[in-house]
Order: sequence, then structure tokens, then C-alpha cells
Amino acid sequence: IDGSVLPTAVVLDLELPRLAGRDLYHELRARADTSAIPVLVVTGSDTRDLNPANFACILKKPISVDALVEAVGRCIRQR
Repeated sequence: IDGSVLPTAVVLDLELPRLAGRDLYHELRARADTSAIPVLVVTGSDTRDLNPANFACILKKPISVDALVEAVGRCIRQR
């Protein structure tokens, strides 16, 4: 992520094709400039091993666009 323009929130799919979503999550948390950005996980994978306290929310696929927009808005407002 270019440090000059940071996102308000990140929607992260754990099943990315080239990079493991979990690795990207840990990279975001390790950097001072991105550590406080809310991360919303969207996944079709098993979420039992995810700690809900680590994420702004965890959404299971399939998810509607309306539900995703509502979740992102909620996370931004809670910030």
C-alpha cells in the first residue's frame, strides 16, 4: 500500500490467487501506517480458526453487494 493514500477500510478475501490473505492481513498489522485500518474478511472458507477480535467483521460468501456495503459503512462509522 502506498503510504501517501491509505484506505479507510480493507475488504480482504482470505483466498487470494497469488498472495495468501492471511499473509496480507499480517503485513497490514505489522506496518505502523496500516495497523489501525479496519479489515473486513470475506471468505467462503471455514472461519472457526479466525479470532473475531482481530477483524472489523467476518462475512461468509456468498454475500450480497448490499450486505457488503452495509458492513463497510458500519466499520467506518465505528472507527
